[in-house]
Amino acid sequence: MAPVLVAVIAATLVTDAGVVLARSGDDGPHTPPAHAAPPPPDVVPDKLQPVLPELEAFVEQARGLRFERPPKVSLVGDDEFEKLLDGDGSDTGGQQDAQTALGVLRALGLVEGNVDIQSVGRKQDSQTVGFYDDQTTELYVRGVDATPYAEDTLVHELTHALDDQHFGLARPELDKPDQGDAQTAFQALVEGDAVTVETAWYDSRSKEDRDAIDAAETAAGGGADNGSEPDVFTKLLAFPYSVGPSFVAAVRESGGQARLDATFERPPTTTEQILYPKRFLAGEGAVAVPAPPADGKVVDEGSLGELGLFLVADATVSHQDAGRASTGWGGDAYRAWRDGDRTCIRVNIQMDTPTDTAQLLDALATWSAKHPGSTVSGRDPIVITNCG
Repeated sequence: MAPVLVAVIAATLVTDAGVVLARSGDDGPHTPPAHAAPPPPDVVPDKLQPVLPELEAFVEQARGLRFERPPKVSLVGDDEFEKLLDGDGSDTGGQQDAQTALGVLRALGLVEGNVDIQSVGRKQDSQTVGFYDDQTTELYVRGVDATPYAEDTLVHELTHALDDQHFGLARPELDKPDQGDAQTAFQALVEGDAVTVETAWYDSRSKEDRDAIDAAETAAGGGADNGSEPDVFTKLLAFPYSVGPSFVAAVRESGGQARLDATFERPPTTTEQILYPKRFLAGEGAVAVPAPPADGKVVDEGSLGELGLFLVADATVSHQDAGRASTGWGGDAYRAWRDGDRTCIRVNIQMDTPTDTAQLLDALATWSAKHPGSTVSGRDPIVITNCG
């Protein structure tokens, strides 16, 4: 999906997309604000210092890299952590981007009715336990004690800091309109690496520590009412954390640490490559698909990617059928525009084979029947249009 969708949903509900953070509950966390103001000195308790050398050494050993400089780490109390999450309120375009994203999701059939996107962001914030800011290179973890859960989160965040020192996690080129799917793919690489190291740390702990981590993680995720949150947000937010580790494992298996390091230098460019690592390893990228014409001023454009295509199909057909329909994605391009109080979208979709095309058309027939006024036409490419 395009940056307006990916950045707003997966990052800009509360902030920019330049920050990466640790897990917080089974559904994955939500990104806090970039360029957060540093906390006052008294929120860094002395009790953190004795555990940092062990955590840093573990991350270095597990990742196979050395810190070039000591990372900046803070355990932050709840009040200060909330202030950091809130940011400085300077993102005046955030609300407009959020409404554009909701309109596009509604046109795709992924959101229905009124959705308070700020409320969704606040619910995700309540589950956030830590984050690494790649602009200030500072790392923050919610809490004032070096508990097993805080240590577990620190290992995740320290992995981000280590990767950032060696490869740079800020990739402004991914903010371009045609790079939304690549942005999601890169997030999956980054989070997949951190989750892999964090899991190794968790597995090395005593049963007592693992139980404490599990209990704290359950408590952190128990305060949010995810039942009222549109399913698409949960799936998009979870994707880098749930699928990223298997991608990282496949890359490591193919060429060890050297191959993983090279992947940070030349990362995956599609969510298809994340879902099917062999395609990344074989150098199979997206085919070029021309953007469709818009029937008004363009408010968003980009690519759904295989992940976005799967979500569209999964909203109307069975999970299994959605998987069959989206497998074989070759490339796509969309443009969205406003029509009165509605947002309209048109997508050109190119599949790999005629069989793949037929399977997608079957799923889209069900999708179109659910959305009166929508159209599905063509085969090379398939063209879908809808307003919502």
